[in-house]
Formats: sequence, structure tokens, C-alpha cells
Amino acid sequence: MQFEFIVRFIKGEKHMTMTAKQKQLLAQKKQAAYLKKKKQQQKQMLLVGACALAVVTIVIILIVALPSKKNAPDPIAQPTSVPTPEATLVPAPTQVPGLGITYSSNKFTSALPVYHCPEVTRNKIAITIDDCNEARNVQKIIDLAIRNGAKLTIFPIGNQLSSDVLKDALRNAYNAGFEIENHTMSHIYQDKLTDEEFFNEVYNQEKAIRNILGVDYKMNFLRLPGGNGEEDPRVHHYLNALGYKSIADWYYSGTDADIYYIYKRLKPGAIYLFHTTDEDYQKLKQFIPYAISQGYELVTLNNLVGYPENSAYQFGTLEAPEFAPFVYDEYIVMEKGMRATCIKYLQAELAELGYLPSGSVADGIFGAQTEQAVIAFQNRHGLEPTGKADLDTQALLFSENAQHAGFY
Repeated sequence: MQFEFIVRFIKGEKHMTMTAKQKQLLAQKKQAAYLKKKKQQQKQMLLVGACALAVVTIVIILIVALPSKKNAPDPIAQPTSVPTPEATLVPAPTQVPGLGITYSSNKFTSALPVYHCPEVTRNKIAITIDDCNEARNVQKIIDLAIRNGAKLTIFPIGNQLSSDVLKDALRNAYNAGFEIENHTMSHIYQDKLTDEEFFNEVYNQEKAIRNILGVDYKMNFLRLPGGNGEEDPRVHHYLNALGYKSIADWYYSGTDADIYYIYKRLKPGAIYLFHTTDEDYQKLKQFIPYAISQGYELVTLNNLVGYPENSAYQFGTLEAPEFAPFVYDEYIVMEKGMRATCIKYLQAELAELGYLPSGSVADGIFGAQTEQAVIAFQNRHGLEPTGKADLDTQALLFSENAQHAGFY
């Protein structure tokens, strides 16, 4: 014990007798070490900043240096007989839903915007002409619009394009700066068609228009017969593949209304639907001047939603697209009242598992029988029996864990 005390005393004495000079030297060493460490940290920060600046510089150089379009054919000039805006290249279709989209919860990766009354900053509307069954009235409607300084968007059915009268009318519309869009080849509801049939319904109408105009005319809009399939993933998949930008719905059908009701529905951004019947021609003779008298500008759909004009390329320069079967791999919520191709897949699976009667036809229409089958499947698997084929229900239905109903 005495020895330990002596050692502690000696050590403490040495510490206590440290000179002021030694304390100063020790403090200087600590300060030098601190300054050295701080300098090293500053060098590291400068190095990191220099690297970041170099990366940003390289990215800017690449963006400036890369061309905006690659291997695209040069657009041809518009016909010189009637001055029209020069055709421009249309960018690749966007996958971001735009103004007027009709989807609620059913948004999927390939969804294109569906327009019926987009928001606009000026008093402008779009009048669209469908089908073109009465060829001689098409030219009358075009002349009416030209006299009033209006522009139209025309959606002809491909099967009507054999008429020489209609061919001449569409050429005149194109030369006058009107817009021609796609209303399919045969006007058949898309859910009655196979994948390849629907693909050809769209592409063959586009080819027929190109043959009439003598240019590779690239359209931006498809109008589905009866609006059938606007929320169908298969429709959006093929429109993306064919280079379309949107689906054209309508805000008000002038065909189905009295002229005074059409007047009351005059609204900025509205898309109006007319046909080429004698009755519709008479309505347009009143509605077009009336809309203009109320301070409205009548424009094409591209103008209304802010797209570039449809492109026109040298005839025969655009390559034909290749067909590929559609794969339903991104589920949407299905419920009673819907009509879509993907509902056929749902019905076929429910029938195979015994939740629909044997021999049931998968028609793509979500009716009461399909709803009851979905409820039975949900009850069997411990899911909330809503009758809606939500994402969880489908994920289980199309999996190996789906259980058979136990009856046929």
C-alpha cells in the first residue's frame, strides 16, 4: 500500500511540476495537428467540387452536341397551291396524361390522354366531322368552314375512302390546313376484334389516307367507334406502338341535339361531334357563324390541345410498323358496366376456375354475372367481396395460388 501511494505521488508530482514552456509546446502541437486536419478536409472538399463541376460540364456538352432527331426522313413541303403551315416532325408520344384525361384510378404506364374538353386560355373550340358517309356533304362542310375562317378536324372511316368525291374533298381539306385523323378502317367496336385485327383497323386507315394525299401523313389522334375502349390498356398499347399521341373523345354531340341546345353548350375548349348528314350540315351552317359571333376561334384538335401539326413525309419513306401480340401485364381495376379487352382475360380465368358456368363466352363486358363470379372468388380467397376486380384480386386470380371454385 505504501509503495502504490509513493508511485502515485511521484507521477502526480511530475504532472504538477510540468513547466509553462512544456505546456506551451504541447498546445502548439495540438493546434498544428488541428490545422493540418482542417487543411486536408478543405482539399477533399475542393476535389469533390471540381469533380462535380466536370461531370456537369460533360453533360451540358453532350446535350448541346447531340442532334434532336436521328435518321428521320425530311418532311416534305406542303402543297404550294394553298398556303399552309410547314409540316413538322412530331415528337414521340408522351406517356404523361394531359388535360381532359378521363381516367380516375385506372392509370397505367402506357396511358395516353383522352380529350373531350381540355382547359384553354382563349375562347377556342374544335369541331370534328366523323365517318364521311355522305361524300358530297363533306365538301360542302369544308367550303362552309373556309368561308367563315374556321378550321375542322375530319375523322373519315377507311371503308368510305373509295369514293372519288370524298378523296377530292379530303385533298382540299388538307390543302386548306384542315386536320385529318383516324376513325378506324371499318368502324367496328375494338373489343370485338383480335389483337391483330385492331392493329390493322388503325394502321390500314392511316395507309389509305396516305395514298389519297400522296404523302406519308402521320396522325396524332384516334377516335374509337362509339368511344369504345378509351380505358382499355390494349388500345393504348397499340396506339403507342403506332405513334399516336391521344384519343379524341367529344364534349357534345351536335348530331344528337337541337341547334339551340348546341348554342347553350358553347364552351372554351369544347370538342364537338358532327357527321356529314344533311341535318348536320344545316346545323353547322348555323353553329359555325354563331360561335364566331360569340368571339370563338374554330381550330383543329392539334391547335386546341397544343400539339404540333400532323407531320407529312415524302411518300413511302416511313417504315411499316410490326405487329406483336398484346400482353396484359399491368392490371387496371375492372367493375360492373365496363367494357374492355382485358375483361375477356378476367372472364376466361374465372370460367376455367369454375366461378363462371362452363361454356361461358368471354365477351369483354363486365355484367352482373361477371360481378357475381368475382364476389365468389373473393369470398373463397378471404378477400373483401366488393365485386370489383381490383389489383389484389387479379394478382391472385392470375397466379398459381388461385383456388378452384369446386363446381362447374
